[in-house]
Amino acid sequence: MKTPATEEDRAARRAARKPILSVECESKEQKELFDRVAKERGVATASLVRMLILDEARRLGIS
Repeated sequence: MKTPATEEDRAARRAARKPILSVECESKEQKELFDRVAKERGVATASLVRMLILDEARRLGIS
């Protein structure tokens, strides 16, 4: 039987969560394209987006 989570447990879980960014696709085909590109690069779609944004930030000199 599980014990109820304490407020400290809940606070620790909230602190451990990473911020999430959603990307809205204009079509099913666009989503499939994103997934295919990520697969070709050998990464998850979220990782691909993160890599592309970080690369663009470096290119623009933004930190």
